[in-house]
Parts: sequence; structure tokens; C-alpha cells
Amino acid sequence: MQMLTFVEFLAELERSSQTIVIPREEVERLVARLGPGVRQMGVWHHGTDGSLEVSIANVAEGARVVGGQVLAEAVRQLKGPEGFAGMLDGSSSAARLIAELGRLHREQFEQKVRCYQDAKDPAEVQKLASEISQELFGA
Repeated sequence: MQMLTFVEFLAELERSSQTIVIPREEVERLVARLGPGVRQMGVWHHGTDGSLEVSIANVAEGARVVGGQVLAEAVRQLKGPEGFAGMLDGSSSAARLIAELGRLHREQFEQKVRCYQDAKDPAEVQKLASEISQELFGA
């Protein structure tokens, strides 16, 4: 069995475009604990089932950026009882991780918009316009 380096692993995740889907009930529970920024971690399907689609590559990158200690604390907080002091004001580890995931997703969306603006191929323009519209409006 061949072992991948961390960078190779992240590159493979990015290429595979795998996502996790957080069901509406869990999204709403997280929003109640951590605020509306939760919905910015990925593509929020607000017009359909209310789920949130988050890139696995972003989760891996977000975990790397915040570091192991913050990640471990974030997991502990997210598993724990409702109402941790400091979660809504952004000082918790869980809030830091979610903010990082939101930042990564926003950067990718902005890159997609730049590609759309620079695209010359009509098929590429249509594809990107459709993706952007779907993400913004659910249509």
C-alpha cells in the first residue's frame, strides 16, 4: 500500500470534488449555537431541503489551518451540550473552525466569479453562470 504525503492527500481530495452533506436539522442546530456563519461553510440548499454541502478538501484544509489543538477543542465543543459560553462571539474553537471553512468557501466562490468574468468559451461561461446562479439563488 502506497502512503500519500499530506499535500498529495489534499490534492487528491481537491481533484475528487467530494463533499459531505449536513442535513437541515443539523445545520439549524449549528446555526442556533454558532450563528448564521455556519451556512457560509459551503453551498446551502436554502431553496430545497435546507442541507449544507461542504467540500471535504475544505474541511481538511480548515483543520490544517486552525491546527490540531484548536480542531480537537472544536470537536469537543461540538459534541458537548448546547450553550457553550463564547460560541456565538467567535472566541470558541468551534467558531474559529467554522469561520475558516466559511473563508475557504468564499475564496473559492470569488475565484469562480473571476473565472466567469474572464471566460471566453461560451460553454464555460454558461457552466459557470449556472453554478454561480445555483449557489446564490438555488435556481
